[in-house]
Amino acid sequence: MAAPMNHNKEVTLAKNNLEKFKVSCGIDPEDANSPHVIRGVTETWPCISWSVSKLGELVGNKLVKFRIGPRRIRNGKVLWESLCSYEEAKLSDFEEWCSLSQGTLSQQNPLRKYDRDKFWCYADYKYMKDLFCDKQQIFEAIPWDSLGLNGYNGEQSTIWIGSSRAHTVCHQDAYGFNLVAQIQGRKKWYLFPPEQTDCLYPTRLPYEESSIFSEVNITEPDLAMHPRFQDSTPHVIVLEPGDVLYVPRHWWHYVECLDTSISVNCWVELLRQTHRGIRKTCKMAVLMCYKKQRERSSESITRICHKDVSIWTSPSSPQQNELNPDWLNPTETLTSYNTNLLYLENSLEILKQLNGQEKAKGEASDKWDGREAGISFKSHEPVERKLLMSADSSERTHFERWNATG
Repeated sequence: MAAPMNHNKEVTLAKNNLEKFKVSCGIDPEDANSPHVIRGVTETWPCISWSVSKLGELVGNKLVKFRIGPRRIRNGKVLWESLCSYEEAKLSDFEEWCSLSQGTLSQQNPLRKYDRDKFWCYADYKYMKDLFCDKQQIFEAIPWDSLGLNGYNGEQSTIWIGSSRAHTVCHQDAYGFNLVAQIQGRKKWYLFPPEQTDCLYPTRLPYEESSIFSEVNITEPDLAMHPRFQDSTPHVIVLEPGDVLYVPRHWWHYVECLDTSISVNCWVELLRQTHRGIRKTCKMAVLMCYKKQRERSSESITRICHKDVSIWTSPSSPQQNELNPDWLNPTETLTSYNTNLLYLENSLEILKQLNGQEKAKGEASDKWDGREAGISFKSHEPVERKLLMSADSSERTHFERWNATG
């Protein structure tokens, strides 16, 4: 969950690796329109031996932010992340909390205040490169390149470590397809096709970059409040250790840990290849990039609107320029107006370029990447320079991550 501006660089499955992915996984991402589970594919990966205890030894006293919530939510309500509690603790504290009875936990354990029978605990969406820093052996234990994601491993991945009943709110990601490797424990996935979006009552509040949330409590829905949900037909999947789940682009998903669980994922942007003639290939490249930049433009406008409205609906005075916490996901940050406007200008400049290419005629290369057709898939250089010159260090990093997913 979360978004291109905030996560690691997306993996790109290029043409030369597509066949390897098809053979390894038995899936053609160009045509697969439903989720797939590849059983046992990671049983030979070094990460299959991981446990919370082992990972805790590797990171030592490093503190990790855990999200904590009640095991049961009634009345069809959704437990938004802003309603959860947050604690910083070591992985060894979490391992102790999961395995020992409440009365035997050490006094120094910050999770001691939460009864395991009443609460769950989740270290969700942690960048492995931040958590494990320079521990190259950890990154190499996730060999995504064996599936055709050439040169990628745990360094481009996120890790999720949670107790039983820990979950993420049902949402839709606006980028790539998703690959999830289950390492320890089991996770239950509820997946809904994009065509059933209306049944899930989508909302952009609270705001998170490129994520759309559902207002429905998936496991205990209030059908009086959300009657269309009964028309949905979820794909329900239980992931076991050794499994990899393929989640197609734009599929909604609600995920819940059934046991103490460790999983790792990466998002993949597919460079599509068509064999219906070189001119159609070029046109497809332009149209797909055009659509992506339209989505980016829309997202930039959404960021601007959310910041403006969030300030004016804040309990504080608007003059204090403080954001309304109910309008923003706790893991999300909003950049300045100037930076948001430059994001928008960047996308509009690329759309202008693509619009000209769409009208242009001429010979095209049979390579999808569009370079031979004069298409720039990166940011518009003059605008990029303005972004980098005007932004502070945190916003500069924000833009570089956003640009890396272009």
